[in-house]
Amino acid sequence: MKMLSIVIPIHNEELILESEMSAMNTALKQNLPDLNYEVLLVENGSRDRTLEIAQQISNTMPEVRVVSLASASYGGAVKEGVLRVGGDLIAILNIDFWDIEFIKKALDILAYDKYDIVLGSKTMGGAKDLRPWTRRWITAGLNAILHLVFNFKGTDTHGMKMFFREKVTPIAGQCLTEREIFDTEMILRAQYQGLKTKEVPVICVEKRPSTLIAKNPMRILKLGWRTIRDLTIVFFSTRGVYRKK
Repeated sequence: MKMLSIVIPIHNEELILESEMSAMNTALKQNLPDLNYEVLLVENGSRDRTLEIAQQISNTMPEVRVVSLASASYGGAVKEGVLRVGGDLIAILNIDFWDIEFIKKALDILAYDKYDIVLGSKTMGGAKDLRPWTRRWITAGLNAILHLVFNFKGTDTHGMKMFFREKVTPIAGQCLTEREIFDTEMILRAQYQGLKTKEVPVICVEKRPSTLIAKNPMRILKLGWRTIRDLTIVFFSTRGVYRKK
């Protein structure tokens, strides 16, 4: 059986990290008892006890490893994790957004080698996005830009995903953005380079307020500017591999 490496970027997650990792480890062992897996927690720039808790988890769960980055960088954490693990398959999950049913479906789909990537979509038919309207609005706006400007063929770029390491790791290494748009850049580059993606509907429930906007709604404006800047980088840096049909 193929080995699965699960990469989870973590930043200021002391309130839910221990409980969610315990729940995930239990779900994996109960639902996929024969699965050979590892979990890499990539802490990045936390200002709370996240790193300490992650190390405690690693001491009690042999499947869990921890690496730490000095500064907060979602994209940098994901890339670091993808480049460090050695499983045949890699899953990228968030500590507040994971689902054992998605993992089971993705493993089944990739077992037949017809697809390179399985992506959990919050917006396709059959999916349920139960997050606050602000986050759903941001997702809808981003998707509109991706379809109009980047000729994106799917319905979502963020959230849970699983893929073959040997096919997607080189693409992750090509990515230039380091924050929220990293997932989008990786999926767009994969599409432009001919990789096949299968989307499956998922239910998205917010387990804790968004760290981006919970304390200061004005951060949405900062996020918007950063997103535009990073999308501009993606647009120009992918011209050599993107040919609109």
